[in-house]
Amino acid sequence: METFRSAKELPKALQTGKEALGKYPTDSSIKSSYALLLGEAGKTEEALALLKPQLKNTEADRDVYLNMRSVRAREEI
Repeated sequence: METFRSAKELPKALQTGKEALGKYPTDSSIKSSYALLLGEAGKTEEALALLKPQLKNTEADRDVYLNMRSVRAREEI
């Protein structure tokens, strides 16, 4: 995903992320990366829907909230 994103090929990055999520649906790092790509593509609600279930009332929530803020910040641009 990151390779395509860095190359400014967002559609390919999104497709790769979707495929990765299909293969590894419980991998939180893949979910987070894909959600950030969705945010970059302007799909804020879809991105937040991936991130919100990761909130578990633990210290790891901090990263989830940061990712959610990143997604929302792109919406404001």
